[in-house]
Amino acid sequence: MLLDEIGEISSATQVILLRVLELNEIRPVGNSKPKKINCRILFATNAPLEYLVDKGLLRTDLFYRLKKLEINVSPLRERPKDIIPLVNHYLTLDRTDNQVPELSTELQAELISYKWPGNVRELINEIERMRLMSSEGLVFEKSDINLAQNSTEEDDVPTKNSSNPEKTVEQPVDVKTDDQSKFLKLEKTGKSSIRRLQRIRNLFIENRNLTRAEITQIMEVSSKTIGSDLNILLAENFIVKIKPSKSSRSFYFQFNENVS
Repeated sequence: MLLDEIGEISSATQVILLRVLELNEIRPVGNSKPKKINCRILFATNAPLEYLVDKGLLRTDLFYRLKKLEINVSPLRERPKDIIPLVNHYLTLDRTDNQVPELSTELQAELISYKWPGNVRELINEIERMRLMSSEGLVFEKSDINLAQNSTEEDDVPTKNSSNPEKTVEQPVDVKTDDQSKFLKLEKTGKSSIRRLQRIRNLFIENRNLTRAEITQIMEVSSKTIGSDLNILLAENFIVKIKPSKSSRSFYFQFNENVS
């Protein structure tokens, strides 16, 4: 089983996942009894998990369960020898005629020289577009692909998987990597729904109970957006909806003290 983007799951889901990993059991929907499982689970993420732990966005106990065996996969730009084999694989994938398309020398050079900021997913999208535009042709030229060759700051950012010995030294804990900077920016701006939900959780932990209007004013986003976020937290059982009989507030939301 593969679980992708493990760094984006909510705190409530983290509790459930940790229980699955610890007890090797699940509870199917609609069933009151747990069921034992025996499977191997792979987790994938491009998020800096250590940073998320430091910021309280990922449980420490779950982090160590995930770190049992870690495989670091270098960005595609650092594996140029893998590009053409990957392209050939996705060009032949699900072809009904069992033919193997050919790539011109110029096209191969273009594919290898491109930095692929979107990594393998960007490559897959480009190959699918090529196949659609050429009606599943058997010969592909450089003109069949249109890769943006815009230089970005990302090209010069060192990574821990870099083959350059001067760039593979371990960085101090307080040095922000490119991914960490992106997460920090999202956290500060609140433009990420995951980060916004975490900020709302923290508000409930600090204040115990709040109305939607109060949260809307604090978060400075629309009431409709906050309403959707509150529905998610209600579904996670992180908060409960209180409807007092006599109150100046028609109803409010309260932090669920029973949440693990």
